[in-house]
Order: sequence, then structure tokens, then C-alpha cells
Amino acid sequence: MQLALVGVALAAAGGLAFTLSRGLSVRFTSLGEAMDRLREGDFQASIPFTDDKNETGKIADTLRVLRDGINGRIESDARRVEEAALGNRRDI
Repeated sequence: MQLALVGVALAAAGGLAFTLSRGLSVRFTSLGEAMDRLREGDFQASIPFTDDKNETGKIADTLRVLRDGINGRIESDARRVEEAALGNRRDI
């Protein structure tokens, strides 16, 4: 009887470990895909899991901040280029 209970407990622990590792694998794969899109220049890429309160949520939130910072820099640079171009036209 005790051996059967130990077997059931080990099977339950194995199932739980598999479920947890599978969930983490899916999360890290999704975050990796988002990082790849950012690296390739897709600065509108959606970042999954930003609302999570665990470690993957922290990673996702950091990626969101990075993406938003890049977008802000692009917009700022575009404004400066436009202002410089307008300034040159006024001089002519």
C-alpha cells in the first residue's frame, strides 16, 4: 500500500514538473520571438506577458520599456531632422 502511494506521489510530482516546465518553455519561446522581432527592426512588435507578476512578466515589462524607448528615440530623431530641414529652407 505504501509503495502504491509513493508511486502515485511520484507520478503527480512528475506531472506537475512537466506542466511547469512546459509553461515556462512556452513563455520563454514567446519572449524570444518578441526579442527577435525587435532585433529585426519591428519596433511595433507586441510583447506578451507584460501584466504577469512573476519573473517572465518582469522580462516582458523590460522588453516593453526598451521597445517604447526605441520608438521615442525614433520619433525624437525624426522631429529633429524635420526641424533641421525646415530651418535650412528658411535660410534660403
